[in-house]
Amino acid sequence: MPNPIIVKKKIKKFNKKILVNGDKSLSIRWVLFSSLASGTSEAKNLLLSEDVLAAIKVIKKLGIKVILKKNICKIYGKGIDGYNYKNNLKLNAENSGTLGRLILGLLINSPKTIILTGDKSLSKRDFKRVTEPLSKFGAKFTLNKNFSLPLSFKGTIDLRPIKYNESKGSAQCKSSIIFGGMRTEGKTVIKAKKSRNHTELMCKYLNLPIKVKNKKNYDLIKVNKVKKIKKLNYNISSDISWRKFAFRVSDYVTPSNNVQIKFIASDSIRLGQNLDGGSLIEAAVDDLYLYEAKPNSTEVVNLTNKNRNIIKITDLIGRELDPTNLTYNKIVIFIYDDGHVERQTIFN
Repeated sequence: MPNPIIVKKKIKKFNKKILVNGDKSLSIRWVLFSSLASGTSEAKNLLLSEDVLAAIKVIKKLGIKVILKKNICKIYGKGIDGYNYKNNLKLNAENSGTLGRLILGLLINSPKTIILTGDKSLSKRDFKRVTEPLSKFGAKFTLNKNFSLPLSFKGTIDLRPIKYNESKGSAQCKSSIIFGGMRTEGKTVIKAKKSRNHTELMCKYLNLPIKVKNKKNYDLIKVNKVKKIKKLNYNISSDISWRKFAFRVSDYVTPSNNVQIKFIASDSIRLGQNLDGGSLIEAAVDDLYLYEAKPNSTEVVNLTNKNRNIIKITDLIGRELDPTNLTYNKIVIFIYDDGHVERQTIFN
């Protein structure tokens, strides 16, 4: 197993419910949409990570009131034109590329110069992929020779709609252009390579004038100017990246403990993945398996159903596989002694 982790000390027995925090991408986007909404938006299960807190700091510098209390966040939006622009206002995206790139799209109507900075790591990342299409709207950007942070820019109230081919599959770039189109009279058209669609889903939820046509290899997105965003009360879905991992229970707790993991699930949030058209909630229940694997042995026991055992593991064309040396991220077939057959993917 690559990059093994050795746990030298186990925690003591406990009976605990664990709440999985909200998804970072959704949390940041909720903060940005709510800052432009008309009225007070409230979120539960907001991920209070450094990136999300950076987003909250940014909108507060733009004049938006925010109140955080336990796991509830309230944002007092002032409407689509509610930002308070000050000349040479400095906004710090810290380590968040999502925040740094998305906020530029929302600020391209600023009549005053704004300076965007980030931490040492973010300052090494490319921002040209965002400033190039946003410049076509009419905003003026000044970047260093590496096209990275810090950068300064000045927007305009005379924005013009654009047509843009987003070919990198960058959700951040696509979202920034969507935000720019929301500020612009006329219709902005984006031909976007498949990528995460959190922004589009929130636009649909808010009933904004944005249409998405899903093609085989790309999405065609048409954006019209947004005049009003309704308040957004939202229970942020948990980060579903847990579905990619397996872990050995005995490395962390005594197996006899009663451990409950509580999470909030929603249907597919990324296009082009197997989750599309199915229910994540159903998958979370149906595809949860507990195995006991004995090193240096061909015996693999499925503890989810104690009345059946795995008798053979094969690949898709029927070749038998060694259960102690399975390849990660590949589809395998489990054959049980009760006649059942399951197709699964072993994630690292």
